[in-house]
Amino acid sequence: MILVAGLLVLDLTALVFQKSKVPFLALLIFLWFVFVFSNGLADDFNYNLHLMNPTLAQDKGIGYSLLIRFLSDCGATLFQLKLLVGTFYLVSIGLCGWNLTKRPGLFLALYSIFPFCMDAVQLRFSLAISFVLIGYLYVSKAKGGLKKKAAVFFFACLIGFSFHAAVLFFALLLFAKELSHRDARKLCLLVFLGLIVVTRTSLLTQIVTLLGVSARLNMGGGVDGSGFANVIRLAVPSLAWMAFGLYLKKTRGDSDAVRVILNANLFCLALIPLVGVASDIYRIETSQFLIYYLVAVNSVGCAGGSNIRKEQADLFGVACLLGIALMGVTLLVLMSMNLNTVLVPLLTNNSILV
Repeated sequence: MILVAGLLVLDLTALVFQKSKVPFLALLIFLWFVFVFSNGLADDFNYNLHLMNPTLAQDKGIGYSLLIRFLSDCGATLFQLKLLVGTFYLVSIGLCGWNLTKRPGLFLALYSIFPFCMDAVQLRFSLAISFVLIGYLYVSKAKGGLKKKAAVFFFACLIGFSFHAAVLFFALLLFAKELSHRDARKLCLLVFLGLIVVTRTSLLTQIVTLLGVSARLNMGGGVDGSGFANVIRLAVPSLAWMAFGLYLKKTRGDSDAVRVILNANLFCLALIPLVGVASDIYRIETSQFLIYYLVAVNSVGCAGGSNIRKEQADLFGVACLLGIALMGVTLLVLMSMNLNTVLVPLLTNNSILV
């Protein structure tokens, strides 16, 4: 209960003082503490196995495989792996939140609600997304042409891909920002129809074997719910974000943030045909929450009008973001097996507070 109370207090403080450095840093350090010293999470057993027998990690990406082999040769423990991943990941998040948002406290509070608990379990994915965040920070702050930025960001995604294949989806974010809504709809329709065809042929097996993710296929409905439930887990968050994107478009006009939110979620909806062969494909949408927060917190409110109208629009926008974060943790954690295998041990089983 100590961690639950601490998280609530720090979240409320960060929400009240959204632009202040102290609440932001306090919450960031707290999340690092929870991440690194957690015990008994769903995937801990697998990571322990990888450290004891690195050959078991050979099909998990060349970058991850090499890292595990190096750590295993050094006699590293699961705690040291969490220390490495948690520090790198949360420093990346902290740098992005402080440098790319006008309200770092709001950004981090939203992230702590969801999907922080999922990231604390998926060490391999968290390590992969760290490279994407560093690349995204560079693209957002550096000067230069689009081609150079695109090359750097794609390279960062490629490094992340060597740790987790799902990260390659983030390379589409640049296209999401540049495409018009009309072009994005056409492209996503083609992808949707193409995936329907591909999932019914041997071509899909050949592609995923090449990418080294064949183990993720043929899982049926998954151990946690039916195929329909996994469609819901993918579609509902995507539709919620798209509704928020349309709200931003109406109140703030078209912008990079609007295009990223609308187009990227269209891309996620286009992946629905894959649910039947890869039941955890919805995690791609879950992973995008972090990027959506980065672009959304700077866009809440209205562009013009009286101060009262601006304050009302601002409060409504923040409430919408909190609603989406709470919807995410409810749908993907509280109403699934992740409640007992992820959230409960994360907030109750800490090696320092035993």
